[in-house]
Amino acid sequence: MLIHKDLRFANGNPAFSCTLSLCKAKALNEHEAKGLSNDFLTIVSYWGNKPDLNVLFNLHVAHGGGPFLRLLPREGEGSAFAKEHTDCLNGHKAMVVQIDEARELLLAPVKSIQGKRVRQAPCCWLVHAGGGSGPHLELLRGCSQMMGA
Repeated sequence: MLIHKDLRFANGNPAFSCTLSLCKAKALNEHEAKGLSNDFLTIVSYWGNKPDLNVLFNLHVAHGGGPFLRLLPREGEGSAFAKEHTDCLNGHKAMVVQIDEARELLLAPVKSIQGKRVRQAPCCWLVHAGGGSGPHLELLRGCSQMMGA
């Protein structure tokens, strides 16, 4: 299932169009479908931004599994998307998108290899609102330091 959206920034950075693709072979439940039904999604903040924090590792462990969605830029939307992806990758942070009162998407920067082509394709974890700032993720930060992740 592919979902086409405009991704906007609450801080006024340039918006871009993207495609969300489900990572798991399952249909969206009623709440997920409703939360993603808006014409656009808004990045409201960032999570992480600490040099010793491996965002991808922490989201995998805290979520108990792989990502929910993968975000891909639509044709012609490369520059704003690439800049944001690179900033997040270099800044050790994930973008936070408010889905509804109870849920957020955390978009972690990832590079995907498809054949000989490397694509910037953030993975998206669906978490409870505020889940990205929860104490358990701070504990995981310490674990990732010990493991060298």
